[in-house]
Amino acid sequence: MFSLIRKTFGPAFVGLIIGFIAFVFIFYGIFNPKATRGIHEGAVAGLVNGDKISLSEFNRAYEQRVEMFKSFGGGKISEEQLRMFRVRESVFDSLVDRKLLAQQSRTMGIAAGDEQVKTAIREMPVFRNEGGFDPLKYEQVLRANRYNPSSFEEMMREDLSIQALQQAMRGRARVSEEEIREEFDRTQDKRDIKYVLFTSDMGRKRLKLDPEEVKKYLADEKNVNVLKGQYDRKKDTEFKGKDFEAVKQKLAEEQIARSKVAEIRTENEKLADELLALLGKDKGADEKLNGRLKDLGGAVKTTGMIARAQGAVPGLGESKELLTDAFAGANPIAITAGGKAKRYSTPAGVVIAAVVGLEKPDASKLPAERAKLLETLNEKKQGAVFSGWLKDVRKKAKIEPNPDVVSPDAKSAG
Repeated sequence: MFSLIRKTFGPAFVGLIIGFIAFVFIFYGIFNPKATRGIHEGAVAGLVNGDKISLSEFNRAYEQRVEMFKSFGGGKISEEQLRMFRVRESVFDSLVDRKLLAQQSRTMGIAAGDEQVKTAIREMPVFRNEGGFDPLKYEQVLRANRYNPSSFEEMMREDLSIQALQQAMRGRARVSEEEIREEFDRTQDKRDIKYVLFTSDMGRKRLKLDPEEVKKYLADEKNVNVLKGQYDRKKDTEFKGKDFEAVKQKLAEEQIARSKVAEIRTENEKLADELLALLGKDKGADEKLNGRLKDLGGAVKTTGMIARAQGAVPGLGESKELLTDAFAGANPIAITAGGKAKRYSTPAGVVIAAVVGLEKPDASKLPAERAKLLETLNEKKQGAVFSGWLKDVRKKAKIEPNPDVVSPDAKSAG
């Protein structure tokens, strides 16, 4: 299912429902409509146009999302972090979007029927053995995953209905030949950028502190306690074999320097301007630059050929001004075309950069790339159309969250 969704609407749409179904997608559905409705009859996390999001449904999705965050955080995540990431609100929003999609499929007359649900379940490998569908295995799998037949029937029906809705919406986006040519140019127009990044650590190493400022800092017991904490965390690694007294001066200088953001930036800008003329000249200049940067922990780097469509510089982030210059017609930083290196401010820090390689689009390759480009553009446009449509649907919907369940400070129930 995820491959179909991703192919049809792109990763942006997958994000709408992945938090809900990422851990249970192989278990969707049931074909016994007379089964019980679960242990939380009447308890709801919210209403979407009158349709319930049950408390058990919300808690299941919430627990799955928490486990996902734990896997990213090495098995641990605090309640404060969960509140910071707005996990409860995010889970509820995902369930709301899913409910809205299922409702729209009914409105359009394409919701999955009982036989379609039954057939899909019988074909799931997790519920089959050598003799085909195994009702006993089916019941065991549901029970092991804390599901009841009725809730699975509804989940399967919604899932199949959403797929049908996606298929019905595919034709709403059209890609023109002009858009294909533009996308070809964006993906085939490439530059190799040579750069030096001046990090905050480099600036701190160059910063000259007033000895009296350091002395005053160490005279405060609170500051010394902070430094002792830093020492304790590194005493078996960086400071192994050294006592606190031997390193507290260095720790104090580093701590003071961290607070001098403006001064650090000024130091980096000064050094960048000093080295600007050397960048991009030749290997000899690179060696000279690296010699100047070695003690500071910096080095000359190159991106390799990156496309205009990439939208960011590897290692530097979304550096709009740098990319604008790098891909400009009259390229001001292309060394081979008479340009010169230039200083930039990027998300990663102060940078000097120059273009040392250019690769222009070869129109003769467009026919061979056309099918791939069309698929990519279709995915983007369909995703944009679908997201816009769902946004409008959501604006018109009556969404009523239960604050005792959805608010950041709510506690899990059931």
